[in-house]
Amino acid sequence: MSQTYPLDNVIRIADQNTKANPPAEKIVIIDVNKKKVTTASVFNPFRDLKYFLLSNTIDPRKVAESRASAITVTDFINNRTISLNVSYLAHCEPGSEEKVAEALYEDPHPGAVLNNLIARWVKDFVKASSAAEFIDNYYRVKKGELEALLTARALDEVGLSLQVKLSLVGEPLRELLNLGPVHFPVRVKDYASEQGLKLTAELQ
Repeated sequence: MSQTYPLDNVIRIADQNTKANPPAEKIVIIDVNKKKVTTASVFNPFRDLKYFLLSNTIDPRKVAESRASAITVTDFINNRTISLNVSYLAHCEPGSEEKVAEALYEDPHPGAVLNNLIARWVKDFVKASSAAEFIDNYYRVKKGELEALLTARALDEVGLSLQVKLSLVGEPLRELLNLGPVHFPVRVKDYASEQGLKLTAELQ
């Protein structure tokens, strides 16, 4: 039985006998030596070819959900370290199949290549300012900025549409705790009648 990977719903390792179901699927062949899309119309035993089955959003079920390995950000000066989980939903728009295959064809499989790219993009983002600034402002601005950057770079460099969600490794589930309503009477100076006060609150 062949190995399965998280991105298989979008890009799957195939072979010369794999059949596609167009227009929702397409076979893409990569010439490894040239690092380009090619065709297998001319037989050449010296060509190193890789075959991939790409699925696009014409079939709305072809969405892949995965998570990159934890990515560590270290503020050496202040002796602080955080680890990020990058979870994502990925899909391929019609017409982007060849770009996706060219970007993700290398070993061991497309999902591993994408996760390595995500780790590099995170490091680039942190390096653009500093690890200290990233950690200090993670919840306030950096989390949203990094999620947007990962989505943009995936589309620009790989051709994949990503929905990205960042979280800290070990971060507790942030649920809202509803308090109240609490009703109690109050009296204020210079006003004779009793007033009713209602208090409600939401805590994370």
